[in-house]
Order: sequence, then structure tokens, then C-alpha cells
Amino acid sequence: MIIVHARVQCKPDKREALLSLVKGLIEATRTENGCLSYRFYEDTEVQNDFLFVEQWETKEHLDTHSKQPAFMKFQEQAPALITSLDIQSYEVHS
Repeated sequence: MIIVHARVQCKPDKREALLSLVKGLIEATRTENGCLSYRFYEDTEVQNDFLFVEQWETKEHLDTHSKQPAFMKFQEQAPALITSLDIQSYEVHS
């Protein structure tokens, strides 16, 4: 299993636009083959700081996700809405 943590810092005046964009991404991603979980959380201590927590069956499923229309739309529009993005991924063996 692959776990991804993607921390996003949003521009304060772009918060609603980011949330709208992410809503579409979440809805589409959760239907993708190999997606075990796809969640988006807001930090309760740092304003406009968000975290994607993703679980994928395999790296191949994650790679396919990055080529999907909803993800490509997010990738195209996010730079105008965020100030930083930090992505970490982990491979979990049972």
C-alpha cells in the first residue's frame, strides 16, 4: 500500500476557490481503481493549512491517478491558489 501526505498552504483570499477545486478532485478520485482512501483535512492550529491523506493499493494506481482529468485540473489551477505544497509518500508492507 502507498500512503501519501500532501500538505497545502492556501492563499487566504483563495480559500473558497481551493475548497471548491478540491471537492471535485475528491469526488472523482474516490471512484478511481486502487484508491483505498482519499481525505482532505484542515489544520486546527494553522490557518489555511490543509492536508491530503491518500491510500493507494499500489504505486501504479497512484501513477494512474496523476494522469486523470480531475487531478490534472487541480495541478493546473492550484498554483494560483496556494503558497506551498509538500508531498511525502510512504510504502507500507504488511
